[in-house]
This record gives sequence, structure tokens and C-alpha cells, in this order.
Amino acid sequence: MRESTVTAILIGEDTWRRHHVDYEIHNSLKQTQNNLRSGVLGIISPFYATYSKNSYDEKTIPKRLAQNISNSYVAIKFWHGNPEINQQWIHEAFQKRNKIIPMNSMPPMKRNWKGDKWQ
Repeated sequence: MRESTVTAILIGEDTWRRHHVDYEIHNSLKQTQNNLRSGVLGIISPFYATYSKNSYDEKTIPKRLAQNISNSYVAIKFWHGNPEINQQWIHEAFQKRNKIIPMNSMPPMKRNWKGDKWQ
């Protein structure tokens, strides 16, 4: 993650469950002497259940992303095939990375979530 400036998370049906996805988000949000913070962008995949309705359930996206939507550090977008639009989203996430302090106090997940939503 050291060379990263923006981390884009493509969100499908089970992305929220995966501890390795949380690990990547956690490290993208962390800023240390050797690791600059990355911008983070969530993109709802066309394979997500309610993609066609342009909606999502907050508890079925990665919890660390959901925690950072309210402070505007993370934007959730719906997949778009136009690369110029996608580039704009990435640029916006890049600009936010040093203007907003993300929420990253939740301990990293050690195991995948079970069930149909996080608690």
C-alpha cells in the first residue's frame, strides 16, 4: 500500500464478508511515517443484488467503508462503463485523502463475517 494513492473497492455480494478486503481498506486509511494515506472509493458492482435499483444496504458493504461514508471520506458509486467518469471518481477520492481524517479505529477483522449482514 506504500505506493498507493487511491484504493478502489469493487463491491459484490460477498465483499463485505472478506477479512482481506477489510485489511486492504484499513491499511489504505492508515497514515504513518512510511505509509501515506490513500483515498478510498467504493464501487457497487453490477453483480450486487440491488445494483439495478441504484441502492445498497449499508450492512452489506464493508463495515470500514460504511463508517467513512458519513464523514465523506469514502464515496460509494455505482459501476459505470465510461472511463472518464471512473477517472473523475478516482480524482475526487485522491483529493479527499489529505482534507478529511478517516475513521479507522475499528480493529482489523481476523476472520470473515458470517450471516447475511454485519452487526
